[in-house]
Parts: sequence; structure tokens; C-alpha cells
Amino acid sequence: AGAGGAPGGGAAGPITRAARSAARRPPPRHGPGAVPGPGVPALPRRLHLRQEERHPLRAAPRGHIQSTAILIYLSSKYPTADHWYPSNLQARARIHEYLGWHADCVRGTFGVPLWTQVLAPLIGVHLPEEKVQRNRAAMDRALQELEDKFLRDQAFLTGQHVTLADLMALEELIQPVAVGFDLFEGRPKLTAWRERLEAFLGMDLCQETHGLILNILEQAANKKIPDPAPEVYPYMLLRISRIP
Repeated sequence: AGAGGAPGGGAAGPITRAARSAARRPPPRHGPGAVPGPGVPALPRRLHLRQEERHPLRAAPRGHIQSTAILIYLSSKYPTADHWYPSNLQARARIHEYLGWHADCVRGTFGVPLWTQVLAPLIGVHLPEEKVQRNRAAMDRALQELEDKFLRDQAFLTGQHVTLADLMALEELIQPVAVGFDLFEGRPKLTAWRERLEAFLGMDLCQETHGLILNILEQAANKKIPDPAPEVYPYMLLRISRIP
């Protein structure tokens, strides 16, 4: 996400100061002080790290870089189907092309509705409507580019086979859906892609993976989402302050 002004009128000063302070410290990654947000995208079945095979980037900040690196690491180290991260260098280049675009145009953009409706209110912050509308316009532009540049007339984002690129995309696009913004509506090509991907992964796995986030509004309404620990507030404010 790009840098933006701090939301919320009179809260701008505290938000900005807290954001600057948080930027100087690495966020906690585990336990009650961990930054809330989506986890690592769903991995192919039976693809797990053994206790003694910890990934060397586990100490890196959580987010797109870490989750992408983990998926590539697992697909390269363990005997997974070649289509996830093909040995063919041209096919890999197409995956990396998507992942670079994903980092710029998808990651940080499609998670904003979740922050707007669920996470920011947990700490008493409400984003201005103009930011909400700007985000929706940014999502619309990204969806159009996703269809035109990557999906085109193919079955999946980088060709005729499922890859890590499809997993990364689905895990981001499902977040606005979870809070009532059906970005697949009116986009038959994108809807067909999602249906093919979920059919390939298996609906049981998709429901298991997405069940928690797809029920997030109900959990919020029933006050079942724990309040963030006070020490995590600055990191949440930093994330909110970066919403353009």
C-alpha cells in the first residue's frame, strides 16, 4: 500500500506519532502482541515443514515477501507437483512477473476493506469515506488489469495450469468478499477462474482454509474477535496510516 494521510480527523496526530514510532521497531510476530491479519496462503495438501526443517527466512517480517518465499521454498525443497512452481524457467518467469505485480497492486489493496470494517474499529479508528471509495476504485483497476494482463483467455493466471500465483491471488481476493464486497460480481471470466481453482483445490480444503475469514463479520458482530493487545496498537495504526 502506498503512503497516505492518517485517517480519522482529530486522531491524525496520535496516529502519525504512533506510526512513526512503530516504523522504528519490528512488529511482534507471535503471541498476543502479534499483528492481526491474513496468514500465509493455503498450501497444497501434504505440504508441511518438518520441525527440524524450519525455513531460514522465518525471522523476516511477515507479509507478502515472507509468504511468497515460503511457498517457493516448500515447492522447491519437497516433491510437489511441478505445476506449482515449474522447473521450466519461462514458466517460472511468468510466475515471478505476476508476484511482482501482486506486491505492487494487490497486496495491501484488497485487505483494506477488512481493515476498514473489522480491524480498525477494534481500536476505535474509522476511515473517511473518501478513502473507502479510493480503495474500491483501486481494486476495480487491479481486477481489470488482472483479467487483461494475466488471466486473458487462459485457465489460470500464468497459463493452463495452477501455480503459486493463483494461490496468492485467491487469498487476497477472498478478503473483500468476506466483508460483503463481491468483487467477482459482473466479472464472469474472473468468476470462472475462481471456480476452476477451488474445484482443483477441493471445496473441503477451501472451506477449511477460508471458513474463519468468511465468518469474520459475524464474529465481529457477536464480539468474538479478541481486542488487540495494547502493544500492537502502534503497528495497527501504522498500517491504517498507510491506506491512501
